[in-house]
Formats: sequence, structure tokens, C-alpha cells
Amino acid sequence: MNNSLPIQQNALSLPATTGLAFLGHRLGALHMISGAETFIHEYIGHGFFGANLCGSFQYTVHNGSFDLFIKNFKNLSNRNLPAGIRINSLRNMIFRQTATQGLITFSRGEFSRLGRILGRNGSIAWIALAAPVLDSIIYNTALGTGIYSTCKGLLEDKNWKIYTGVSLIGFSISPIIGHVAYCGIPTLKIKKIVRRSTQGHDVAIASLYLSKATKISPILFSFGLSTVLLTAPLVVSQFSFQQATQKSKNNSSKNPESSKS
Repeated sequence: MNNSLPIQQNALSLPATTGLAFLGHRLGALHMISGAETFIHEYIGHGFFGANLCGSFQYTVHNGSFDLFIKNFKNLSNRNLPAGIRINSLRNMIFRQTATQGLITFSRGEFSRLGRILGRNGSIAWIALAAPVLDSIIYNTALGTGIYSTCKGLLEDKNWKIYTGVSLIGFSISPIIGHVAYCGIPTLKIKKIVRRSTQGHDVAIASLYLSKATKISPILFSFGLSTVLLTAPLVVSQFSFQQATQKSKNNSSKNPESSKS
């Protein structure tokens, strides 16, 4: 009886695995470049889960990433432009890893019951935080599901789970890197937090208004919020790996005949 947890010798196709990981990665990058991530962040995050929960505020989303993507598409399809410009537009649409460009503007409205409970400062802090929290949930879920599926595929000798897993991991990498670079670096100077808040930085805005609501230094909020968003992918990765291996161990113990050497 061999009590160790065996990893099956899968007849994996290395080109297929690498290709699917790369395809997932490029889809994740396209998700950012095309403005889809900006739409989720601004409209669904700040707007739907932020402003709509706190009150009846009117808001307008400006999706600069989508506008830039459409501009490149129009340049690519314009046969009157030089070949160099069209090729450069195609490269920007597929490979250029730019920061997302988005803005949401609000008009005055009535606070909801939740908004009145949170107060003005708390409501503004939640509206600012709703988007990065939503981003973190979506992309870390994709990462965790990918790691879980890959591990289960390796342990159960099911290639389709491996292919699905590496595709999801590849997809989640670009958005997570962008998200961590934007929100995961704490600001430890009040002047810098104030300056970033005027530039529309979500964590800086939330830190300032949470400070106003609680009388606690915004530096503590900046450090705490950034640390949570920064470590979330690491925690999700570890949890997903442990869940996959633990379930395989439990299945192996229920079927001892399958573990005989």
C-alpha cells in the first residue's frame, strides 16, 4: 500500500497547454485594453454596487480605454492610412499593455437607508472602494478556479481540467497585475494620499473619507486597504491549492484500491 498522493502521468500536449495559457493571457490583456475592465470597474463597481446602494445618484461613465480601442480599430480599417500606422494600431489593439482609462462623475442625489447609516463620508468611501473590491473578487476568483482546476486535473489525470485551469490562470494574470499595481501599493504620506485622491485614486479617496468618518489617520487605512488587496491573490492561490489536494487525498482514502502500487 502506497499512502503517498500520486500525480498521474498525463499525456499532456505541451504546445496545447502553452498555447491555451498564452491565449488566456492575451484575452485578459484584451479585456483590459478594449475597455471591458473599465466598464466593470466604473459602471458596475462604482456605479451599480457603489452609488446605487448608497442613494439615488445620477452618474456618467467615461470609458477612455474603449475610446482608444475604437480609435485603433478605425485606424486599422482605414485603407487610406499608411501601412505603418495601421500595423501600429493592430499592435496596440493586441499587445499594448496600457493602464485602463476610465472616469465616473456623479450628480447630487438622495441618500438611501444604507447611505444614511454610513453617512456622507462613509458613503463616499464605499463608492470609492466598491470598484476595487469587485475587481479583486472577479479576478481572484478566476485565478483560484484556475489553480484548483489545474491541480485537480493533474491529480485525477483529466487533461481538460488542466487546459481549463491554465487558461483561467493566464486570463487572470494581466488584470491582477494591473489591479495590484494600482491599488496594492500603500501610500504612507498624507500629502501624497491627498494628491492621489484629487487624481481619482480609489484607495486614496476611501482612505481620506474613512479618516473623516472615524478620526483615524488615513495612513492606516491606506496601508490596511492596500495590504488586503495586495495579499488577496496569494491567499486565494494557497487556499485553492490546499482545497484541490485535500479533496484528492479524501477521495484516495475512500478508494484505497486505487492507491495500491
